[in-house]
Amino acid sequence: MSSRPRFPARLATWCIGLSLGLASVASATPPEADTLGLDYIHRIVVGEPVCDTCTARVCPGRPVRVTVSGMMPVGCVSFRGFYIPKIAPFNWILADFVVDTCGRACPAAIAPFTATVELPVPPPAAYHTFTLITQVRTCPDTNAIAGTKQHEIVYVVEPTCFEPPPLDSLLRSLVAFRVVPEPRCVNDSISIQFMTNGCPPCVDLQSLVLDPTAGLQASFSWRPGCIELVCMPETLSVPVRGLAAGFHQFVATVDAHVLGTPVADSVVTFREDVVFEISRICDSTQVGCVLPVLEHVSPVVVPGLLCAVEVPASGRGEFTLFTRTQVPLGGLQGRLECPDPFIVTELAAPPGNPGIHVSWAREGNGARYVLFTTGGAPIPAGTSPVLAVTVICDSGAKPGMRVVMAAPLEVASGPAGERVPLCDISRIRFAGIFLCVSGQVEACDVNHDGHADVRDLVLMTTCL
Repeated sequence: MSSRPRFPARLATWCIGLSLGLASVASATPPEADTLGLDYIHRIVVGEPVCDTCTARVCPGRPVRVTVSGMMPVGCVSFRGFYIPKIAPFNWILADFVVDTCGRACPAAIAPFTATVELPVPPPAAYHTFTLITQVRTCPDTNAIAGTKQHEIVYVVEPTCFEPPPLDSLLRSLVAFRVVPEPRCVNDSISIQFMTNGCPPCVDLQSLVLDPTAGLQASFSWRPGCIELVCMPETLSVPVRGLAAGFHQFVATVDAHVLGTPVADSVVTFREDVVFEISRICDSTQVGCVLPVLEHVSPVVVPGLLCAVEVPASGRGEFTLFTRTQVPLGGLQGRLECPDPFIVTELAAPPGNPGIHVSWAREGNGARYVLFTTGGAPIPAGTSPVLAVTVICDSGAKPGMRVVMAAPLEVASGPAGERVPLCDISRIRFAGIFLCVSGQVEACDVNHDGHADVRDLVLMTTCL
């Protein structure tokens, strides 16, 4: 079945739909309006922010980025594409949906979606328009367009998009964190370093402390407008001990003392995440292998405290799984073993990875899948996102319940189709991927299985 209308054969259908007034045109509506009168699309953003805290703007000499987002029912509505038709009489952008309710009811669960397309570079400093059109195709003939709606968007190309960065962003750029050595293994002496980012003038590092409860505490001073003729990089270091293999995150609170201002000792505080990996594969005799399981890269300081996803009963959740490989990969084949009360409902390529293609089939609550790369861009050596997973939670699930999903690999392929061996890590214990039911937990549910019973009592007496 085709996901795009066939022009010009479909052109008559478009023109009839538009002339009958199926669309609601509101040229004065701003690009980020919440009420658009479009099927499933709730928000449109035109342009890009020029800084972390800036609003989206259309800059001269750059393509016009158009981003849509919204909600749609899980399972019965599919978002098939967001693109510019190749043959059209107007400046159109098309969003294509398919509704499949033949022989089944549409579930109550809904899912968010987002998509982006770029318009050609327009002339600068002028008003421009485009028409966003949603088309909905329904079963049994999903090649036929059942209905269309449209919304006209007016935007302006700014004469210039220069905007000075906020002080927060400027101060962040003066310093950096680094974890040494690289790569890291379980028995290595690991340190977190606080360092000047290059040689910024008149930046002096003052302290770096690792507090067991507050995390990393760092401070530095900076005198704006000052000039130093000699590059003098600085580094402070603090040791980190007792960490197991896997991914870890420390939250660093940084106090930047800005000197020479009218306000004495002006302090700007910001936070930085320091994320690093302690490798499970440190055996030099194993060369060119891939970790035999996919993992969820959690910002965990103490393993097991956080979940890959927290989903309320009757709700939906998403998370991304990663592979760790010593060599580039062209594809992976494996399965997801998902226990009750969770069910895998969708597998897809991770956001921002258009070169990965995923084919999958339901297997019990879990799934089997094959993923492969195209376009000459293999999965690089190291740690990479490879699989976006969507799960739903049964309506009878108890808040606080936590289960473990396994994601074993079966076959790994190199970019040329060569077989890549799975690393022998039989001596290493994997905790798995924790899926959790959110909500108010019973006070006596010590083991977080959703029930307060004799097992919780045994655990409590063990603690005493």
